[in-house]
Amino acid sequence: MPKISVIIPVYNTQKVLHRCLDSVFGQTYQDFEVICINDCSPDDSASILRRYEKKYPGKMTVLDNEKNIGQGLSRKRAMDICAGEYIAFIDSDDYIAADYLQTYVQEMETHTCDVAVAGFTKETDGKFYM
Repeated sequence: MPKISVIIPVYNTQKVLHRCLDSVFGQTYQDFEVICINDCSPDDSASILRRYEKKYPGKMTVLDNEKNIGQGLSRKRAMDICAGEYIAFIDSDDYIAADYLQTYVQEMETHTCDVAVAGFTKETDGKFYM
């Protein structure tokens, strides 16, 4: 059982999806699974997801929605099959620091809490938001 299930709903983010997935698979903490949900994306996101799924067998699962259901229901669908003790939600147009998951686990195990909220970096039209 992985410690963390990383859930990533994907819709129309082919331009930045590589960066998101590379940031997840480049973590210092490696006890995790990745579940990506392709929400009927009209761009090349689905083929990008399949390439990563082949590159990381047993570590990444791709679910394909039959119709577009949005981020919330896509996340719920992934939660129905995830195996991690903790869940981390990451949007497909975001990317995370190399120690993100390690910090996340340390904080959850150090403090008695039900939820941890962490930061992210997002690029929109060449502008970065943190």
